[in-house]
Order: sequence, then C-alpha cells, then structure tokens
Amino acid sequence: MKKRITAILLAALMIFSFSACSKKEADDNNSPSDDTTTASKVSDVKITPSEAKQTKLVDYKTADFSMKIPEGWSVTTGGSGMFHAIRVTDPKNPVNQIFFLLKAQPLLHSETGRDYYNQSYQMYGGNYNMMAAAPVLSPASTENFFKIYNSYATFAKTYEPSYSSFDFPSFGSFKTVESFASSSSMKSHAIDPALLRATFTDTAGNKGEGLFTADVIDFSGNTASGFGIDAGFYMVYNITAITCEENSLIEWKDILCQSLSSIDYSQSYVNSAIQQSNESTANAMQIRNELSSISDGIMDSWEKRNTSQDIISQKQSDATLGLERIYDTEKDEIYMAKNGWSDTNKDERFQLVTDDSMYLKATSGTIE
Repeated sequence: MKKRITAILLAALMIFSFSACSKKEADDNNSPSDDTTTASKVSDVKITPSEAKQTKLVDYKTADFSMKIPEGWSVTTGGSGMFHAIRVTDPKNPVNQIFFLLKAQPLLHSETGRDYYNQSYQMYGGNYNMMAAAPVLSPASTENFFKIYNSYATFAKTYEPSYSSFDFPSFGSFKTVESFASSSSMKSHAIDPALLRATFTDTAGNKGEGLFTADVIDFSGNTASGFGIDAGFYMVYNITAITCEENSLIEWKDILCQSLSSIDYSQSYVNSAIQQSNESTANAMQIRNELSSISDGIMDSWEKRNTSQDIISQKQSDATLGLERIYDTEKDEIYMAKNGWSDTNKDERFQLVTDDSMYLKATSGTIE
C-alpha cells in the first residue's frame, strides 16, 4: 500500500505543467496581431474585436511556479505542498478562469463512516472532528466529485488554515453535458475517471461552462473493519477546470488551455512537496516529462464533442440576445451583429451566416 500511495503522489505532481496544450502555442498567442483593441472602419462598417480575440498571454512568476496568464487577469493561490491551488480569473468577469487544485482529501466513503468519526471524536478527541465534517462522495467518480465540490471547498477553508484567504471557485448546479475518457496518467488507479464538459452557476448567479477533470483514488487504510464499519476515504488529484460564460467556450478554450498548459513548478517547490509527502525516491525530471496527457485530452475531447448540440445552443443564444452572425468573406472571420444588420448592409463582402458549420467557429468581434 505504501508503495502504491507513493507512486500515486508522484503521478499527481507529474500531471501539472500541461505542456501539450503547447507552450509554443502560448508563445505564438503573444505575437503581434493584425487586430487592434480599438474599433476600425471597413467600408462604412465598424468592427470591434471580441474580448477573447484581444486577450494576450503574459508571463507570471513566483518562487513556487511560473505560467502565462491572460493580460490583466488576477492570480490567487492557496494551500501548500501537495495541497496547492492556483486560480486565474478575469476581474471583469470571474466566471472566465483557470483553476487547479493538486490534491483534495478526505472525502468519506459513506455516512456510516461519518458516524464512526463522530463517535471517535466524542470518545478520544483529536482530529476526528475534521474527519466527521468531511463531505461524503458516493458513489465515487469524477462527475460526482464536482457535484459535491462546493461542499469540499467550504470544508477545506474551515479546516485548512493555508486556504483561509483563498477564494475557491464555485461550481453550483454542476451538470455534465458530455463525458469523455480520461487521459490522465493516473486513470488506471482512479475510480470512474473522466474528462467532463459541463455547465454550472457561480455564487453570483453567473452561468458558466467549462472542461473539468479529476482523479478519485480510494484510500482504504482505515476501514474500521473490526467494527463492521467502512471508515475509509478518498483522495482526489489533478482537480482541473477551464471555464467561461455559458455559450462562449468556443471563443475562450484556446487561450485558457494555453495558459493552463504553461504552469511549471519550480524545482524547489517540487522538492519541498516531495519531502512533505515522504517521497524520498522521486525522479524530479519525470515530473516535467509526464505532463502532457491532460492537456492533450482537453483538446482531443473538444474535437470529439457533440457539435450538433453546440450549433443548437449557439442559435438559441443568438435568438435570445437578438443577434445574427455575419461572415467576412475577405478575412474569413465571423462577427456578431444586431438582428436585421444584414438587411441594411450593401457590402457583399459581409454575408449573413446560413451554414450551420460556421456556428462551430469562434466569433472575432462585433460589427455595426
């Protein structure tokens, strides 16, 4: 069991540089663009680039880690060692974010386990009260973890002092839209692992969507089997999310994934985390060589998504907002316009979108 847990802890650290979303792509995203942040005139129309189109990645570095973040966004961190969390948010719209938590624990097997820890606390004191307060994850799976994630976040802030000032994201009303096979290197150890596309609502009532993954690992070292009680618990690794406003993932996924992929822990932090976790035989180089699987999975899953549902959602959103899509035949770009714009436009360069496949392409801004 000790060797297995050691291997699991090593694998968890190995996941999180997300290099396969391509650091080269992240660098390319910073190269000069023909687009400007100010409106420009083409014929007698006015084109304003979208927020995602204007966003560039910039370097961010601390003693613990470095990454590229969208310019102007905020970074908060919490926890320490194996319980480290990073959250990068758009101050103007915090539902746009990159989040990962290296490890979460404990999550109880059952309510009978909670009763066991409550009774143990009453009899012996100690930290049994913390165990009794932990959320129950039943049945165990990636999806069900995110369904109770908010409960875990509340628990963690209560019982882990290093999270006291960390603002965990909120994934209320979590609903899976599609589920894909996990690409994590820990999937052979995990229970019902998956990469999920899901919708949610944050604490401010903002509706969001995103891509999520986590690895739920069973820890059965304390089952109280002599009493016929399952007092075991789960540990969850690789808790990862890139999210944005609902119906805008097409626009934001590339830059969010590029930022996620650029996370790179310093060697001193890796060594410290290994030491805290009693990982005395770690090969530090492997931590940076085994980090591509989740980012690969995110992009691969996106390509395999149910595009017909995307088309329906985009059309419904346009209708609700009173918008139509305009195709720029010269620049091969799509803009959003108020309904009826195409009726008054006389420039044949701009055509009303009627091809469903164009609803799968990111919009580049607005046109007036």
